[in-house]
Amino acid sequence: MQSRQHSDGQANLPIQDPHFFLAVHIGAGRHSHKMEQRYKEEMKLACHKGAEALRREGVALDAVVAAIAALEDSPICNAGAGSNLTVGGRVECDASVMAGNGAFGAVGTVSGIKNPVAAAALLASQSREPMLLQRVRPMLLAGDRAREWALEQGLDAAHSADAAGQMHVTAASKRRWLKFQTMLQTANEAAATVRSTSACQDESSNRQAAKRQRRMRQDTAGVMLGQPAAEDLLKDEECFALDTVGAVCVDASGHVASGVSSGGIALKVDGRVGEAAVYGCGCFAKDPQGDRLGGACSVTGVGEAIMRAGLARAVAAQLSCSSDLAVDSLCEAAIRDSILDGQPAALTCPHKDCGILGVRVRSSGCASQAPPSQLGIRAERKCTDAAVQSDNGEMTRHIDVELGVSCNSHSMGFAFMHTGMRTPNCMVLRQNSGAEGCSHDYEAFCCFGSQHNWAA
Repeated sequence: MQSRQHSDGQANLPIQDPHFFLAVHIGAGRHSHKMEQRYKEEMKLACHKGAEALRREGVALDAVVAAIAALEDSPICNAGAGSNLTVGGRVECDASVMAGNGAFGAVGTVSGIKNPVAAAALLASQSREPMLLQRVRPMLLAGDRAREWALEQGLDAAHSADAAGQMHVTAASKRRWLKFQTMLQTANEAAATVRSTSACQDESSNRQAAKRQRRMRQDTAGVMLGQPAAEDLLKDEECFALDTVGAVCVDASGHVASGVSSGGIALKVDGRVGEAAVYGCGCFAKDPQGDRLGGACSVTGVGEAIMRAGLARAVAAQLSCSSDLAVDSLCEAAIRDSILDGQPAALTCPHKDCGILGVRVRSSGCASQAPPSQLGIRAERKCTDAAVQSDNGEMTRHIDVELGVSCNSHSMGFAFMHTGMRTPNCMVLRQNSGAEGCSHDYEAFCCFGSQHNWAA
């Protein structure tokens, strides 16, 4: 079962801004119907913050950082101030950014940096600068030393390790954590009973013992999944699962950038690093060069599966190689191949949620000093190699951008904005429009696609 939506191609009245295309997402997961308007307001703000960065003569990476920082400041997103707590009750954030020229920076399991994406961006920026004695610039910093480094660089960060662990803990995240802790304790007690009962049974043969062991694993898994508890959680919208936030941007010159930020999965083991901090997993970006397409993507979902697949890098490579497949279809195929079908059989995981927001970019023609034309939305899935001739006879480069979003989770929120739009287009894709249910078909996808272009 699939549901697809496509842009209607309607643009607002032109305004005098640099050409750009920006898209943000608030993660794959289960988004409350009652909170949908607030989700959209947060995404709208993030888009405007990114657009403001471009109006200040910023480039694609500046817009990505500004947009994600706005989402990190929101208490309802699982990043920064809204992050899930670890099993130990702390906030440990992961974040990374990548520019189309290859610059990458990330922080992992970091507490006490107000905007982790800002630290990741600073690492990416410094990666272009040589160090004395031919030392190698880091592209990933982790743990409390990352906080100390951020403080040394003048970023907004806690001044002590003790303060850092509680910097992003909110009343709502604390309440969620307490509820999850109660569930975990109940599950542990029930699992211990199952193990004890199984150990006391007569092990008369290896076959019977193996059969009991398999049954014990199944019973224990059932306890840990906790269906009655899961049903209770569905009634508590404060406990709805949200995931990594992110953004992608194409600036006036056709350069791309992407980024992600995450508080990680609820009750994660302290010290766990997710895909949002790992190169090639949470985000990837590659500028178009000559006849070669460019692409950028931001990935959300179960980090361990995404890391095993190196998903962001794989998707970006496909975006750069061919325009035969629409971007939303390409993203769907990547989730099927890498997450649903491509994981090692021995590494079982109860969750297979994944979402991808990606853009494909084609830049063609020659550079020009002519003023850019109004951004438009392409009505068909087609790119052109032809340069555009301006009124004064000069040739301009033509930038084609195709957006695609695909997820197999219950829902995924995203928004996009481009030159000429006063208000971002915000939406929450859902597998179905009915009531919040417990059933979830990982084979069902929600997808969206749109196309845009301008003369640079």
